[in-house]
Amino acid sequence: LVSAGNPLTSDCYLNLARAFINTDDCTHLSSLLKEISESSLPCRLIVINRTILAFAESRQVNKVLMILEQMREWKCKPDV
Repeated sequence: LVSAGNPLTSDCYLNLARAFINTDDCTHLSSLLKEISESSLPCRLIVINRTILAFAESRQVNKVLMILEQMREWKCKPDV
């Protein structure tokens, strides 16, 4: 989700979201986003925001809500 310290294109995030359309198991997604939220990358909020937007655009509202809830637990404030 990050290349050379910069966020990837929006299409990459949409592809990620589409990969989760047919599953309710978001263990790996959650782990990845937690790792990003705890990183020192300056673009970490952009990455999380683009991920949330991609899931919303692919109509996976339950996963968006799950991500937002986990962000609260991680004390990572959403910027969307």
